[in-house]
Amino acid sequence: MGDKTEPFMYFDCHETHDTITMVYLAGPIDAVDKQASMKWRDLIGKILNKEGISCFDPARAYKVGNAKNAASRIMSINEVAMNTCDVVLVNLSNVGSAFGTIREIEKAKMMGKRVIVAGNLESHLAAYDLEVYINLDIAVQVLIKDAQDLCKLTTTYTREIPIVTGLPFNYTSSLNMGGCRNSH
Repeated sequence: MGDKTEPFMYFDCHETHDTITMVYLAGPIDAVDKQASMKWRDLIGKILNKEGISCFDPARAYKVGNAKNAASRIMSINEVAMNTCDVVLVNLSNVGSAFGTIREIEKAKMMGKRVIVAGNLESHLAAYDLEVYINLDIAVQVLIKDAQDLCKLTTTYTREIPIVTGLPFNYTSSLNMGGCRNSH
């Protein structure tokens, strides 16, 4: 009395290669015009969201009473957020104190993150290992194009799995389908 193989179940499978789904928006927050600090983040957030890319905005992540007492906690939370992001987009095109932003760039590089900087830093020797673009528009265009190109690397195929009846458990629910979805 053997098991009987019935027709097949078909699963659409998708293998996605490295993609850009989350961007950390770094740039001066302290000692700068608050409206200007928020305006570029809002605009870039909307543009990236339309492309299916989420953003973490450290300028809006907290309501802080005494920043000096909360500084180490804020930096720790930002570091966790940065670690979950695929890319760190840095806006250094506005005038203002960028001390915290410079620290974010270094942390991102230590994490092995891709860092894209908008600002006229081409002549700075310290920018040798960063992607630097003259302005934010160009930096965002490069980021979106790269995200679209990576999406094209998604492989789609159909996987055929035989349906086996007569087993004492649900055979198909115990299969490791890894990124597959039932199409029938």
